Amino acid sequence: MVPGQANAARDREVRYDRATESMVFGERQRTLRSDWGLVLHRSDLAGISATQFCRELRRAQKDPYSVPVDTIPVTQSAAENFDPEYAICTEVQFKFDGERLGIGLDFFRSEYDDELTTSDVEQELEPLLRRHHFALTSLSIDDSYMSGPPWLWHVTFAFSTRGKTLCGLYAAAEEISAFFGATESGSLTAAAARDLVLAGNAEALIGQVESHWLEAKTEPYKLMHLEGKISFAESVARFANADGGLIIFGVRTHMRGGREVLGVLKPFPVAPKVVRQHRQALANHLYPPPNGLSCEVVVAEDFDGYLVVYVPQQPEEMKPFLVHGAVADGKTRGAYISIVTRVGDDSVPTTAPMIHATLAAGRALLRRGELPRVN
Repeated sequence: MVPGQANAARDREVRYDRATESMVFGERQRTLRSDWGLVLHRSDLAGISATQFCRELRRAQKDPYSVPVDTIPVTQSAAENFDPEYAICTEVQFKFDGERLGIGLDFFRSEYDDELTTSDVEQELEPLLRRHHFALTSLSIDDSYMSGPPWLWHVTFAFSTRGKTLCGLYAAAEEISAFFGATESGSLTAAAARDLVLAGNAEALIGQVESHWLEAKTEPYKLMHLEGKISFAESVARFANADGGLIIFGVRTHMRGGREVLGVLKPFPVAPKVVRQHRQALANHLYPPPNGLSCEVVVAEDFDGYLVVYVPQQPEEMKPFLVHGAVADGKTRGAYISIVTRVGDDSVPTTAPMIHATLAAGRALLRRGELPRVN
């Protein structure tokens, strides 16, 4: 092994040094102290085997002069100023019960729920837990935060350390933390999912099922063609005519249990004019313009990224939203008008009787003078 490779391998090793009562990460030494235990810096975790770290913690606990360690906080403060006594630690901690390594996480909820159970949280996190092979082991509310909202909760996770690194486990916990942050007021919503993606946490949505408010596309519609413009307008209209929703371009889906599931992030080359082109397509093919609609690009790496279209819930008096044009029998009909809505993860056309009923109701109100006439 050449010297450079030897140094790199050494940097990826962790060992307990009995002489100094420290955990040594490459060249960095983290002392176990009776007043604050063991505190790690985020940079200590890179490339470190979770299995090896767990083994060295067991060695440390067998040392009669070593400080017992059950919670291991992590800080992301400036590495050059790292001081474990004054470090501001993140919401993610490693846990150690004397034999196994785990992860602890703090999260807030704006509404108190004394009936919140591990099963409830497991159901919320199911896609993330499955993907990272985590198991939820405990859930508790912090009694010191009982005076009022937000309510602080503690949760712990177990996992197999085999083949995992500390930085990988920490990154998985950060995804879960971001998910909790997005769902602080309850379950995941279109607005919360949009915030996750805009904050760079699109990975936290992997495993979510397409639904009445969520749709994913591998790449944007081809807006140089009329068919692409109409198809995009129809996608937005479906949510506008329902209860709002989110469309994410740059995520591949797959079928699971007969439903479309967000599977793999596939950021695509984002052209400088992509937002303007999509807004123009809606201006030309969707009427009326939905209130509060946002169309944003999120850069993932280099020039690749995602396109996120958020459609807030619209006032009933603005509905139905009409698409100027339709794609029928594989052909583009530019002169047609279509009305579509979203039910579950399906598109449902508005039938002729439904349209007639809406028009008849409107005409009746006009006749009674309850609606202003449009010239």
